[in-house]
Amino acid sequence: MVHVSHPALLEAVLMAISIHQNSHDDAFKQFSEGNDEMGAMLLKDMGKLMVDLPHKVKFQVRHIIGYGYDFNKADDQGVYAKELYDKAIENTKKFSGNPNFEQLIAQGITEDRFGWYITQV
Repeated sequence: MVHVSHPALLEAVLMAISIHQNSHDDAFKQFSEGNDEMGAMLLKDMGKLMVDLPHKVKFQVRHIIGYGYDFNKADDQGVYAKELYDKAIENTKKFSGNPNFEQLIAQGITEDRFGWYITQV
């Protein structure tokens, strides 16, 4: 098992992707039996953790990328993750219509602590 700096943040992102995929992808829904928890476990094995920091994770599975930010933490420069999340959402929305950029497909906040968003490439 690979060490993850912030397992709870990764789980929040995986759950968000699973919920989205179960409601938008019939093949994934059949594979996960429509169970979001099972879907999150399957995604963990299907994808790759691209960024693993105490305040941020990035997880990719095929053409879907999930980002997560822990609002209780800051980056190395002292910028709080909530500010980083808000800026990332703003930029992703700004460029989402351009075919050369990731397309924002979902966003949200879990437990008033974890900001996440999902893009498609």
